[in-house]
Amino acid sequence: MDLIESWTGHVMRIVVVAVAVHFLSCTECSSTGCSYSNSTVVRCVNRNLTTVPTWIPSNAISIDLSENPFLQLQKDSFAKFTVLKYLSIRRCSLNQPLELPNSLSSIDLGYNSFSMENVAATFKSRPESYITSINLEGNQLKLDGNLSVFPKSVEYLQLGGNMLSKIEAGDFDTFLNLNNLSIGGNGIRNVASGAFDKLKQLTEIHLHDNKIRDFPKGIFQHNQKLSDVHFENNRLTSIPDFSGITQLNRLFLQRNQIKTAAVGSRVGLLSISYIELASNKIQSFNFSGLKYMTMDLSNNRISSIE
Repeated sequence: MDLIESWTGHVMRIVVVAVAVHFLSCTECSSTGCSYSNSTVVRCVNRNLTTVPTWIPSNAISIDLSENPFLQLQKDSFAKFTVLKYLSIRRCSLNQPLELPNSLSSIDLGYNSFSMENVAATFKSRPESYITSINLEGNQLKLDGNLSVFPKSVEYLQLGGNMLSKIEAGDFDTFLNLNNLSIGGNGIRNVASGAFDKLKQLTEIHLHDNKIRDFPKGIFQHNQKLSDVHFENNRLTSIPDFSGITQLNRLFLQRNQIKTAAVGSRVGLLSISYIELASNKIQSFNFSGLKYMTMDLSNNRISSIE
């Protein structure tokens, strides 16, 4: 009986200690204003952090440290997170290379102060990594001729708001798994013929807010899975050639300089469900042959509709 009571008391002490440790972790979390759910998802957005909190468990799978402009990272800041899948460090004024966990599959580094040297050093040791999503928008990176620094495994690549003035043939040839490419707001003027030929998995492309006047004929003929296209706020004078595409669903062309919208005669647009053509210079349009579609033609120069 004494043995049973002694063993029971020992178990109770273990349980009490375990609960106390968990309570301590949650208390530390609350003191910083961070959220901490399921022991693996940590969110510390805009908390004036200067370092990565030591209470974050090593088995965390998602960490968001965005909007902490005084955050200082050491070389091994993320070394203990051996199963980390998602990491966001947006708007933290970072300007040094990072050492990333091998388990990482998605990283958001938008709106920092990275240089191309920082980016190259961050991904250099992991050219065959399994990172599938990279967001580096708003870093003012000089991307011309430097796109090969990103892992070949990437499926989602967000490079908007940087400095890419042109797209050469071969720039994206190594990204065979890429399905979402976002390079809006870069000041792009020219797109070379064949620039997207190797992107067989591409479903969505964002080239909005650039300075593109036209695209080469058949520029997307090898991108048969392309579904969403964003070309708004460029200098296009006509609707681009979408021949070869069978799954195009939504097309955004607002705020360009298009004068004639001959949509119905365009191969590749016959099955489209939505097209945005607002704020152009359209005087006439032809949508014969189209079955079901929503079209926005507001703020144009249309004088009559047949």
